[in-house]
Formats: sequence, structure tokens, C-alpha cells
Amino acid sequence: MNFDSKKYLHNQYITKFFKLDNTEIEKLWTWKFQSIIDNGFNTWKGMFYEVTARIPQVLIPWIYIMIQIYLASWIVVLCAFIVILLVVFLIMNYFNTHAVNTRKIRHQLKAEANRHLIKMIMSKMEIVQNQKEKWELAYANNIVTQQTTVNIQVARYLRFLVWTGKIFSFLLQIFTLFYGIVLIEKGGDLWLFVGLVICIGLFTSQLDIFTVFYKDFTDKFIDIQKLRDTFDEIPLMKNKYSDVLFQYKKGEIWIHHLGFSYSKGNPVFDDFSLTIEGGKKTAFVGLSGSGKSTLIKLIAWYLSADQGEILVDGQNIQEINMYNYFSHIGYLTQEPSVFDGTIYENLVYALKEKPEESELKKVIASAKCEFIYDFPDGLQTEIGEKGIRLSWGQRQRLAIAKIMLKNPDIILLDEPTSALDSFNEEEISQALNHLFKGKTVIIIAHRLQTVKNADQILLFESGKVVETGTHEELIKLNGKYKKMLDLQSGF
Repeated sequence: MNFDSKKYLHNQYITKFFKLDNTEIEKLWTWKFQSIIDNGFNTWKGMFYEVTARIPQVLIPWIYIMIQIYLASWIVVLCAFIVILLVVFLIMNYFNTHAVNTRKIRHQLKAEANRHLIKMIMSKMEIVQNQKEKWELAYANNIVTQQTTVNIQVARYLRFLVWTGKIFSFLLQIFTLFYGIVLIEKGGDLWLFVGLVICIGLFTSQLDIFTVFYKDFTDKFIDIQKLRDTFDEIPLMKNKYSDVLFQYKKGEIWIHHLGFSYSKGNPVFDDFSLTIEGGKKTAFVGLSGSGKSTLIKLIAWYLSADQGEILVDGQNIQEINMYNYFSHIGYLTQEPSVFDGTIYENLVYALKEKPEESELKKVIASAKCEFIYDFPDGLQTEIGEKGIRLSWGQRQRLAIAKIMLKNPDIILLDEPTSALDSFNEEEISQALNHLFKGKTVIIIAHRLQTVKNADQILLFESGKVVETGTHEELIKLNGKYKKMLDLQSGF
């Protein structure tokens, strides 16, 4: 694809991607969204070449034959030819439309077959341990059976499509012979007839090529249509460019009648309300799936609520300028936020100005990131896609260092030290406590040692807060928090 075409695709889709509401993207899953973009772009690239090469090849003989008929002064025949050609195309389109709809099902079955194959490969020993080999094989065979049925249906429609073109070509050749006989009887120009025969032969051969091209084109267009539909169906972010700027005061957070779900009928939150005091450290604890991470994403505006509102310092976050709001927030997700680039690029990515060398060294020491200096290239070390050249703990420490350098007013941490050993966790926690002073901090942790010094601890269960208090108050309550505490060592 030439440069302009690449730029067109990026301008059309990647630019719009940054404007799409992240809630729908997260519901769709990142890997699936990436697959839709990759397949759509690659198909578009191939089709661009094929269309520019095939269309002129097909149109030239078609135009030529119409000119020949016109020169023969058979205007009525020319009009009839155009009408018949249009009817033939409509018939071919009818069969192909049914084939396309069936091929969509075939694409879905292929994706499911690939997904199930990966599941069997990745979970081999779990399948064997649970004696599920026969069940998994039966499921795979069922998919193959469905694929076979769909393939037969597709083949039937495509056979009709091809026959339509061939029948038209056959009738056209008969007409040409009939025209030649009449022309000879009337003593007409034989060279015109010879030219017409050559043209018809060229036309019929190109019609076969067009039939195959049209069939393949519409088959591949499924990926492009999926790309277009996906981008059209996902709404845009709300007030990304709002003129209303966020005014930070104390970082107080009020959540009123919040409702949110990833899928219909399974709400994570339903009429949920909560107040988080500004300038204090609040901890979310509870079992996985209780809504802790989702609530932090909603406060960070990574997700948009289905109903209700989230107010920060009295301002509805969905009515203020998103860029301005993000400048006051530091959000560390469960998966450490690092990208393919150098360590230095990762550290300073969120900063408007490069930090002083002394400040950078201080943060590296506080976040226990001295491992950086063990690499031959130091800060210029390429960490690879998703930080693959770093261990999980190193990635986590690097992400913490990024938060420290940004020094935001509101800090949201989701399991910030889950991959660290006890010694590093203790030292980093001390550095974080220094960073936390005077700031609104929300931290999620399963290890209660991490949050025992929080000003307020909220225990979540099924999208509700069932216990609240300080570490000591919750111990005295002798409820679920105390039970979780007793199950963990080190207390």
C-alpha cells in the first residue's frame, strides 16, 4: 500500500480509536479489538491492490463490446445488453449476499475452533487431570460438523453465482453467432463481426475472472465491514474536549447511585453510593470479583458509569475536560503500565518536562529500581513489548517510579506491590507513604499488611461495602475482615 493509503487508514481509524469510549473497548477485550483492527487493515491493504488491478482489466473489454454493438447501429441490442447485464449482476449479487451471510457464520465458527484449539493446547494437563479429553474432543467435533454444514451452504450459493455468469456468457455467444448469420445474409461488414467475436471471447473470459474476483472481494470485505461496524457502534468519549476544567481542592470523592455492568443482567454495581474523604488513604479489600478494580477504573474515568454520578471535589467527572482531569490523577493498574521503549522513555512519559538527574536518581532509589543500572545500557535499555525483558516485580517497581515522578494529587493503586517480596514491599511502602502525604489515595490490596495503616478500610462483597473502619476497628468488629486477617500470615 502506498504512503497516502496508510495515512488514510490511520487518520480514519487510529485517530478515532483514541476518541472511542474505553468502556465498550474493555467489554470487547483488548485482544479481540486488536484482531479486528489487524484483520481489517491487512484486508484493506490487499483489496486496494486487487481492485486497482482487476477493475480496469474487466471494464475495458466490457466497454469495448458495447462500442462494437453501438457501431453496428444496434441501439436496441445495446440497451438490451446493458439491461441483461444489470439483471445478471443483480442475480449474482442475490446469491452472493446469501453466501456472505453464511460466510460470516463460517468466520465465527473458525474463530471458535481456533479459540478451542488454543484452550486444549494451553490447558492440556488440566484436561487430562480432570478426564475431560472426550468432552473436549466431542466439542471440537461438533464445531467441525457445523463448519461442514456451513461450507456446503456457502458452496451451493457460490455455485449458483458462477452458473449465472456462465449461462450469461453462453447466451451471449449464441447471440453473437445469430448476429453473424444475419450480418452475412445482409452482406454486412464481416470485419465488424470478427471484431465482435474477438471481443465476446475476451468479455466472457473476463466475466469468469470478475465472478471469482467478486466472490473473493465480498468474502474478504467481511473483515473490513467488521472493522467499520465496530468503530461505528462504539460511542465516543464524553466531554473529552470540554471547556469545563477540573478544579482540584481536597480530592474528596462522592459516588451517588452508581450503576455499572460489563454485560446485561450482571451488574457490578447497582444503586451504589460512597463517600471517600479527601487527603486521606482509603483501602479497598475483599475477594476477587467484588468490584474493587472496576470502581477504581470508574473513578479514574477509564470506564463510564451506566447511571449515577461520580463527583470529585463537587465536580461530575463526566462533565469536565478529560485531559485536565487526568493531569491530576495517577493510576497504577493491576498490570504494570509499561510499554515497548527504553526505561527512560517509560519513566518520563507522563511528564511535560524532563526531570533533574538528581530527582530521577532519588525516585529510582525510592522505588527500588536500582536494577536499571545492572543493564549494560542502563536507562536506555529497551524493555520490549509489555516489558518482556523485565520480571513482573521489576515492571511493578518501574510503574511505581512513574507515579512518584508524576506526583499527582489523586493516586489510585491496584495491587501496587503484589509481585514484590516482603523486604522490597516494606521499603517501597515507606517511600509511597511519603508520596501519599496530603493526597487522596485509594489502594487495592489482597495482602492486608499493605493497607493496615490506611485511614479507612472498605471491605467489598458483590458490589457492596459490607464493613468499614480502620485496621484496629475492623479487628474489634470481629467480622469478615478479621477472618481474612487470621487466614494470612505475618500478623
